[in-house]
Amino acid sequence: LDEIPGVCTGCAGGCNIYMGVANNKVYRYVPRRNDSVNQTWLCDAGRMSYKEIEAADRLTDVSVRSESGPLESVTLETGIRAAARRLRTVADAKGAGVIVGFASAHATNEDLFTFRKLLSGLGTDAAAVPVVTGEADDLLVKAEKAANASGARALGFAEPSRVIERIRGGGADAVIVLGHDLLAPAFLGDTAELAKLDTVILLDTSHSDLERVAHLVFPTRHAAEKSGTLTNHAGRVQRNLQAVEPRFESYAEGEVLNRLGVALGLDGFESGYDPRAVSREIASSVPAFADIDLDSLGGEGAELKGASDQAES
Repeated sequence: LDEIPGVCTGCAGGCNIYMGVANNKVYRYVPRRNDSVNQTWLCDAGRMSYKEIEAADRLTDVSVRSESGPLESVTLETGIRAAARRLRTVADAKGAGVIVGFASAHATNEDLFTFRKLLSGLGTDAAAVPVVTGEADDLLVKAEKAANASGARALGFAEPSRVIERIRGGGADAVIVLGHDLLAPAFLGDTAELAKLDTVILLDTSHSDLERVAHLVFPTRHAAEKSGTLTNHAGRVQRNLQAVEPRFESYAEGEVLNRLGVALGLDGFESGYDPRAVSREIASSVPAFADIDLDSLGGEGAELKGASDQAES
């Protein structure tokens, strides 16, 4: 097996791992030593989470809701044009303030920075991140069940209650959703409120009930299928390197969102999506990430600026 360094994405701990790869398939996760994060350990759930990469519930097709009702498979270009057309129609009719966005704390910092730039370019400040929580311990397992909630917050994504209330109060007509954590009981719980909206655009790795109300669906890559950085619970930014290619057509969230920005004619999306270039842009424009980018990070990562002070407080 080729041992590709990466980060476990099962919780906010960000345990360092090697992904054992052969013939474009990940066969195992084993711990990679990092005395600042997990020493030489990996929890059982994290060790087995490699199975999510080729899980049976992976989304595999770009889909557009047809006039007759069902989702129909289309090319990526067709899906992007349809998404841009719907967003432009909503914004022209009611203003960009009726567009809201929910990030995924499973996405990389580079994906999330691109999403924040897209929402800002559209003229909306409604950007939130739902983070599912669960059991934790005093050793490795953290309560937040996503790898990059700290990164999402550092990039300007807020706690989701206010945006959810905007939807429930009729103040939203279109939503872009990354992942399906929004359906957790602590947040929306079901799709009833989203079903009332004019436009629901979904980017996700896996099937969920969100597909019932989505007008457009874009399959995205698992962390093992792309390169980027992730920020753990302690504010440590770590690099995650692509280990395999997906066996179907899918793209990083940042790639889909960048293409959407191009289709919408927004500034700042002309050069295409390159996670390394985006990482450098984050380092130069977001103070917390100053001097931290994908290429300069060492094997043990680096702390967000101010992370130690926050931890002590």
